[in-house]
Amino acid sequence: MKINMPVTQKEIALADTSSIVSKTDLKGRITYINRDFLEVSGFTEAELIGQSHNIIRHPDMPPDAFADLWQTVKAGKPWNGMVKNRCKNGDHYWVEANAAPIRENGEVIGYMSVRSKPSRQQVEAAEALYAKMREGKAPKASVLAKLSNFIEDLALKYKIVIALILPVLAMLGFDAINGPEQSSLMLNAAVGAVALFGSLLLLNKWVMKPMKLVTEYINAVANGNFNIKMNTRANDEAGRMMQAIKAMQIRLGFDLNNSKKLNEEAIRLQTALDNSTTAFTFGDSQNRLQYINNAAKALWQEMSAEISRVHSDFNVDTMIGNNIGQYLEKDDQRAVFAQKLTKPNAMDISMYGYSIRVTVVPIYNNSGEYLGRMTQWTNRTAEVLAEKEVTRLVAEAVAGNLSERADTAKLPEGFVRDTGVGINQILDAVIGPLNIAASYVESISKGNIPAKITATYHGDFNTLKNNLNQCIDAVNALVADANVLANAAA
Repeated sequence: MKINMPVTQKEIALADTSSIVSKTDLKGRITYINRDFLEVSGFTEAELIGQSHNIIRHPDMPPDAFADLWQTVKAGKPWNGMVKNRCKNGDHYWVEANAAPIRENGEVIGYMSVRSKPSRQQVEAAEALYAKMREGKAPKASVLAKLSNFIEDLALKYKIVIALILPVLAMLGFDAINGPEQSSLMLNAAVGAVALFGSLLLLNKWVMKPMKLVTEYINAVANGNFNIKMNTRANDEAGRMMQAIKAMQIRLGFDLNNSKKLNEEAIRLQTALDNSTTAFTFGDSQNRLQYINNAAKALWQEMSAEISRVHSDFNVDTMIGNNIGQYLEKDDQRAVFAQKLTKPNAMDISMYGYSIRVTVVPIYNNSGEYLGRMTQWTNRTAEVLAEKEVTRLVAEAVAGNLSERADTAKLPEGFVRDTGVGINQILDAVIGPLNIAASYVESISKGNIPAKITATYHGDFNTLKNNLNQCIDAVNALVADANVLANAAA
């Protein structure tokens, strides 16, 4: 047996609501675990999936206990028992385990286990029993107990026969012991009555009581009680019915926990969508709105005043259940929301003074059934406005008009306005030196030689400054030479 170490002998108490669930293949390799399993064991999902289930086995568990478990489930029966499991850090926790085979098309394809918090009395009894088993002192069934188990496992028809012939055997035995001369009608009747009463007790024990328990178990499971204790030891007809009910109880408990896990994942996903800064909506297969997150509500609320001019009854709070496509302004855009799409479709639309990029993603299940569509609404109004303003400035610059500036008052606050301010600053930085260069050239052309440029510039503007200053020096030199020649000629 695999010995998992280290161990701390520190017990971790399960929460009353804990329900530890797992599935394995036929070789005992883990194929499924739930969140409670991960939280109490300390392992990650990656560390458990594909590993043998004995990765959590505590060395205090006697091998015979697991031998009984595997013998039972491999025989196609459910198993119930106390198990001490080891955490990753060496701590341990006790569970009351219920294991059963998983059947598919009549074949066993694996095993499932649903474990819950046991009582302190159960833990103490299990500790005492397993300590004796480790020492080889496990209590052995007496001959009487073995006989009782043998009779309990007999088919119901044999039990009924035994119960029915018991009065006859009792009377015949009484006559055989006492002889006909000692017997009397009253005495025989009394013996028969006692034997008949015993037969009724046996029929109640072997037939009526098990059937009553079967009915109680079925009603309990039907009412959602997946923790009711069941005695599944017997192998007669009633016992096999109890085993089947126990297996059903374990399967329903597993399915319930799996549903809880899926529900938790759905809640986490919805919470993420609710708080996403990207606007999302979900429509069903009939294009009726089923979900709208907070960002989408804010966007539609922002447009609501303009939408209400066209749709007087529009209200963001009553959009659920309505066809959201009706609020689009153009027929071709509404057509997209009326289609049963087979692939994602993205389009830029203009509606009510807003520029929106709409990305529609169709959703199908594993069977190919169309479920609806998830739609992302991206408000590009500010971005489009900035794009238009930049395009206008570029066109003006190409035309040689560098005096134009972005009207930042029209731009929304934030990144877009900061970008407009930056563009204006770039144009100012460009036009300033160019204007100085133009004025200097104009002055020189008119015979007015300006003073050299002393302002500080960088990069290409500094090169332009140096070239202009060199030009001024050259002009000054030419003027000086001309003056010298003029004086000499005079």
